[in-house]
Parts: sequence; structure tokens; C-alpha cells
Amino acid sequence: FGSAIAALDEGEHGGGAFLAYLTTAAAHQQEGRTDDAIAALEEARRLFPEYAGADAPALILARLYAERGDDSLALAAYREYTAMNENHLGAHVALADLEEKSGDVAGMVRALERSVWIDPFQPAVLDRLATGYEEAADWEAGVRARRALLALDPTDRAQAYYRLARALHRTGSAAEARSTVLRALEIAPNYEDALNLLIEIRGGG
Repeated sequence: FGSAIAALDEGEHGGGAFLAYLTTAAAHQQEGRTDDAIAALEEARRLFPEYAGADAPALILARLYAERGDDSLALAAYREYTAMNENHLGAHVALADLEEKSGDVAGMVRALERSVWIDPFQPAVLDRLATGYEEAADWEAGVRARRALLALDPTDRAQAYYRLARALHRTGSAAEARSTVLRALEIAPNYEDALNLLIEIRGGG
């Protein structure tokens, strides 16, 4: 941390070169000078790349690059930041968005799994994670995520039961899949997807 300590040394800057660059970047952002803000933040990141606070250059750069449409640079910055700070939910969700946008389903799933460790009570995150597992044909993991989502008492319980039943059916758990899809139909008797799934389960298809 020798270089970081040097960057934080008050010296002639009255707060260290690192803080000076962060302050300059904030001023540029307020004035709408995004390119200048990015340049200052890149200098701050160069001086203290390990810094993982809420005002870390890597995190602010990730947001600015995303706003500017530079997805590859934003993705790299979010990966860098989340590798240092495992507790920032927003950064992990934003990383998942970019991983999905880039076509990396496995990367999206990894980011969402870490998001669940940060806060397991986010239905939207769990639903996306379950969908990611299903896209990867990891139906056992999909069942776990669907069970967790159902435990959070979602607004559309019929759909939650149906999706859990579908995942159970893919794992070969026909009996449990059948009882689960029937619970969906108890709530919504005319739920066409659930009716079709029940026919598929009963027919062994």
C-alpha cells in the first residue's frame, strides 16, 4: 500500500492527490463535463486502485461509462469493484445487467448469486437468478431459487407455483411437480400454461 499511502498524504494538496482527483471529478460531474470527470477518476484509480468505498473511482467510473454507453468499459469497472467490495448490492445487480447484455449468462448468474448472499429478500433478483439457472438447464438450482422466491410470498403466487412446478418437472420429480402445479390451478383455474404443464406431467411427456 506504499503508493496508496503516498497518494493519501496531505502534502501540498491539503488532502492528498487521491482526494484532490476525486474532488475535481465531482466538480466536473456537476458541470456536466463527463469526459473530464472520467479523466480525473482514472487518475484517482491509478493512485489507489484498491480503494473500495462507496465513492470508489472504479464504481463511479462504471456508472459513468454505462451512462455513456461504453458497456465494455463499464463491465470491466464493475467487475473490478465487485471483486474488491462483496457487499454492494447495487453494483452486483448492475454487473448482472451488463453480463446479461453481453450474452454471458454464466457471468450474470455469478453476479446474482453474490447479490442473494448480500440480501436474500429481493424477489426480482431471485426471479432473475432462477431464470438464469433455467437458461443454463441447471434445473436443480432453478428449483432452489424458485422455492426461495415462493417463500417470499410473491404477488402472483399462481405463476410462482407454476414456475416451480415446471422446474421440478424438468428434474424428473413428477409427483411433486404435479402437486405444485395443482396449487397454481387452485389459485387460477384457467391458467393455460399450468393446465398444459399438468397435461404434460400426466402424459409423461
